[in-house]
Amino acid sequence: MRLTGSDAIEYAEAHDLSLGKYTDPVEDWRDDLTPDEAREVAREDPGLIYLDVTRPEEARQMERRAYQLTQSDLERAERKRVQRERDLARADELLATTTGKPHRRAALRKRDAAGLALQGDPEWQRGRGQGILDKLTGLPYHEERLSPAYNAGYYAGYNHSAGELCDLIAANPQFAEVS
Repeated sequence: MRLTGSDAIEYAEAHDLSLGKYTDPVEDWRDDLTPDEAREVAREDPGLIYLDVTRPEEARQMERRAYQLTQSDLERAERKRVQRERDLARADELLATTTGKPHRRAALRKRDAAGLALQGDPEWQRGRGQGILDKLTGLPYHEERLSPAYNAGYYAGYNHSAGELCDLIAANPQFAEVS
């Protein structure tokens, strides 16, 4: 967040910070003004003075740790991919051979299998791991990618129950470091 003019000067003075000044015809850009120097410049043009302030939640987001896929994540993704392909094939067979209510149930089975197929994508596993890390470090929920697999995994990881988190922390050193 950028403060300008007297707001920037007051904030900088209260928090013992240096201020910035845009280039003007008299002097080049600076980022080391004291509040007193900033007041002198602001008498002529308060719009030249600024201060970039990072809110606590923004600072925590910048310190965010990135989840690294592990070999077990990739193996889990492959197992899920193979399993989901079989589930989809079975659902297709059922759809081809049924009518009426059984047909609708088969269609729902296929829909569910297609949704779960995302778990076979390594991006789903990455999103899940990042969601767990963010939850453990107290960061707010934050989907960040265009990939539906990543965002679905992030949602699943961020919303794990406390009991599941304990098991995951024990199994993955990335989680143990932050818990």
